Amino acid sequence: MKEELRFFYAEVPSSPFFVELTGISYCDGSYYCERDESDVTVVEYIVRGRGTVQCDGERFTPEEGDVYILHQGSRHAYSSDADDPWIKIFCNLKGNLAEDLLRAYGLQDTVLVRGFWNEQIFRDFYTLSCLKEPQEKIFQRCALKFHEIVSALYTLQSEASSLPDEAQQLRDYLDDRVFGRVTIDELAASIFRSPDYAIKLFRKAYGQTPYAYLLRQKMQAAENLLRTTQLPCYEIARKLQFEDPHYFSNLFKRQHGISPRQYRNAVRPQGRRSLLEDPTGDTGRRQRLPDPKEPAPPGP
Repeated sequence: MKEELRFFYAEVPSSPFFVELTGISYCDGSYYCERDESDVTVVEYIVRGRGTVQCDGERFTPEEGDVYILHQGSRHAYSSDADDPWIKIFCNLKGNLAEDLLRAYGLQDTVLVRGFWNEQIFRDFYTLSCLKEPQEKIFQRCALKFHEIVSALYTLQSEASSLPDEAQQLRDYLDDRVFGRVTIDELAASIFRSPDYAIKLFRKAYGQTPYAYLLRQKMQAAENLLRTTQLPCYEIARKLQFEDPHYFSNLFKRQHGISPRQYRNAVRPQGRRSLLEDPTGDTGRRQRLPDPKEPAPPGP
């Protein structure tokens, strides 16, 4: 397991906001953390992978794009999935300000926020913590950035609570067809709406187009098949409805930085360790579900 960490050892007594630890974790299947009565507020963004969080008797399953919040005073434990381990950006905070902000935005009882999809704001927090400045100045900068994070989480929660059930129906439709073919017309017809409406609704709910979401799900399925089966790469491409295995391989490499074959060779000898350090989101040429607001790309 690899981690990039920034520690702060000396608390500032007069500061209402203290960053104890922040960093990026590239977890493996052995990753586990537990606190009986937490003296820190933990906020973590999942860049990739899946895992489990137990908090005050409730169970949650954060995955890519999600944020989980473990409040001061809570009893919690969290662990990374062995087959699809987390990459996550996190901060452990002390002082009254973190919980006061969460309470002010109505997030005092929130543990899991689905579909946040804002990796950059957490990377910005970590970058600020690494500045060569006095510790008190760093805490002031990080406090402002944390306020941005909390505000963005609140906005997402507020919008999600007002979204119609149609958005979830669209996502379920795509999830059921990761190994199939889907057109935007078929997707829109599943909720008896126009393609333009379906795309706008999905983007509002999940921060990305249906095409980008389906492509991401297909790439995650490809990772799983590469880790857990002996299927050749061309057969995995066929199962995921990519007619051209070279296109599939290039798409995988553009998103993950390594080819499917390299990924398989790398993860198996090292205990299923994920090498995906900087996913980039909506990548690759469009084959299905193009956004009608964007110009059509040339064919392969």
